[in-house]
Amino acid sequence: MNGLGRVEFKDERSRAFGVNKILSAYKPRQNRMWALPTLFPLDQGEEGACVGFGWAAELGSLPVQYRVSNPYAFELYEAARREDRRMGNDWSEGASVLAGAKVCKRAGMVGSYSWAFNVDQIIDAISQRGPVVLGVNWYESMYETDEDFKVVIDGELVGGHCITAFGYQKTYRGEECIAWINSWGPAYGTYGVGYLPVSGLERLMSEGGEACIATDIRR
Repeated sequence: MNGLGRVEFKDERSRAFGVNKILSAYKPRQNRMWALPTLFPLDQGEEGACVGFGWAAELGSLPVQYRVSNPYAFELYEAARREDRRMGNDWSEGASVLAGAKVCKRAGMVGSYSWAFNVDQIIDAISQRGPVVLGVNWYESMYETDEDFKVVIDGELVGGHCITAFGYQKTYRGEECIAWINSWGPAYGTYGVGYLPVSGLERLMSEGGEACIATDIRR
């Protein structure tokens, strides 16, 4: 079974760092697919290391585009676990999205990060700024996409997952969708990519989902 590993942990102080402060209210929303590096998709296997892989996808994609790999993603995961422990969290497995963000900032890979608190902010952030790291609930049906590579939310809740949204399409197979890159190798979706309808994203965000984006890129 493919690994998950996102543990929900939020800091109320993050509210002061909303991405809305750096988004243009006057920029029309447009289709956007940020380039992924040729090494993608990465594969976390059965490990609960998705936070490391979600942040590796953020760092490896444009506009950041550091050179990342499977070993590097696992290193990020282990560093995030240490960061969680520093914050007083001793999970048996997995890590928080916040811990991953703190690790990337401490390592100097990003100068800062911001949070999107609703679906409109997520879409505008993708359209204007770059990929967004998502922490969401994961359901049985989401282990695979449908024949159109769309993500359907159904079945039992099986855990939490960290995954990176790198694209937005106003109309994909008749629906408004975001595109995300998973960390389960090429067998998922179309070479690691799935398309989540915005209605599904709204549901996941309403269930405690979170969205973080690198906003001050260090090269």
